[in-house]
Amino acid sequence: MKKRTATLISAAVLFLAAGCSHLQDWRDRDLKRRYTTNTYPDNPLPAVKTVGIIALDATYRYPADTTELTTALHTALQQVMGLQVAPDAAVLQAVQTGDYILPRDGMKLADDLGLDGLFVAIVTQYDPYGEPLLGLGLTLFSNAAPAIERVDMDRVIQGGRDLPLPEGSGAKPVTAVFAVYDASQQNVRRRLKWFAEGQTAAEVGMGWERYLRTMPNYMKFVSYEIVWSLFTKLQHDAGLRRQESNLRNLPGGGFSRRPMPP
Repeated sequence: MKKRTATLISAAVLFLAAGCSHLQDWRDRDLKRRYTTNTYPDNPLPAVKTVGIIALDATYRYPADTTELTTALHTALQQVMGLQVAPDAAVLQAVQTGDYILPRDGMKLADDLGLDGLFVAIVTQYDPYGEPLLGLGLTLFSNAAPAIERVDMDRVIQGGRDLPLPEGSGAKPVTAVFAVYDASQQNVRRRLKWFAEGQTAAEVGMGWERYLRTMPNYMKFVSYEIVWSLFTKLQHDAGLRRQESNLRNLPGGGFSRRPMPP
């Protein structure tokens, strides 16, 4: 009797595990399709057409290759529908020859360059050895949308060296995202394999692992990830602003006019 019970329990566990696996595969299918087809997001801010990108090193241990990262981010941003990215050399020259302290002066730099927006990437963790690790924040400075709160900007540089943050609502970025991309984590590796499949890694040799073994290739994956993260947030915020605008345009400003009970 005990053996039969144990067998039934084992079978139930295996059945549930298989069911969970199939459920996870079903949930991941659209996400996987996005990676394998190398799809990029749309730009939800029509006023932001010309942008620049620059990367900053705020790491403690290993110095980050900001030139390689800027190139990878430039390539990813250039694929976003509705964006035109200024040459990296022009942005870097302006920073080196001008009196700018980033990220504090991100909005000023964008205005002086005549850009609709400026992306500032901040590397907080960087380890190119073994299984690569990259902690990265990405911010967008622009006049096309309301600025974010200070607490959101603080999250971008968590874990890295202190940087001079923007002060005043007109100087703050309109959005910011932060994430740590650790190749030792299973969920990161799963997305990395999907990304590699979209880059036809198998046809080049070394398979998907070429995006794991070399940091410049890993930066391409991270750039794809964080660009999607930022534009997903932009689309969400733009949707909220449209809802708020629609409510304000309703009679009574969107609030009920029912009489208060006596």
